[in-house]
Amino acid sequence: MISEDPKFIFVGPQKTGSTSVVKSLLPYCEIVRKIEQRKENFDVKFVIGADGVLGDKHTPLARYFKEFKKSNLDIESYFKIATVRNPFSRLVSYYNWTSKVHSKFNFDEIQHWGRIKPLVEYISYEDKVRTDFLLKTENLTEDFERLCNILKISPEPIDHINKTKEVDYTKNYNNETRKYVEEKYSDDLELLGYKFGD
Repeated sequence: MISEDPKFIFVGPQKTGSTSVVKSLLPYCEIVRKIEQRKENFDVKFVIGADGVLGDKHTPLARYFKEFKKSNLDIESYFKIATVRNPFSRLVSYYNWTSKVHSKFNFDEIQHWGRIKPLVEYISYEDKVRTDFLLKTENLTEDFERLCNILKISPEPIDHINKTKEVDYTKNYNNETRKYVEEKYSDDLELLGYKFGD
């Protein structure tokens, strides 16, 4: 998601509150194509770079860097924003959301269905985190207010859309599934300061 005034790029990995942020920031962005599958689904496409390549709210930051470089555009002049979430909570949310859409499967089989990319793959370029501001799902309202102050914008207050029912995510885990997340999402846990039970 790209805005020219003010200049920012927003990256929203799945199950991090990205749809809520997109809804609030949409008035500042030029939409190329809007695909609304249901009322609360803000699935929109944006041009990345000068070649007309399309991206969406889940497009990783590395893709922006590559397209801007190809187009000789200065990505450093854009404020780079992303939403993040505790990986343990994120996977439970993804599991609950997917269970509503697809047939039920067992959470203990996480290594077979838990294939969402680690957050660092969305916010990094050339093995370095390149965001200027992170909105944590756990503090989304407060972080969004701080972001708006930084950007000097006054959008509608953030409304958490597609929110799954609040649960104690730790109850979904056993030793094996916890170890799986600790290994697969180790960079997320270390770089973003998350741990089991946060």
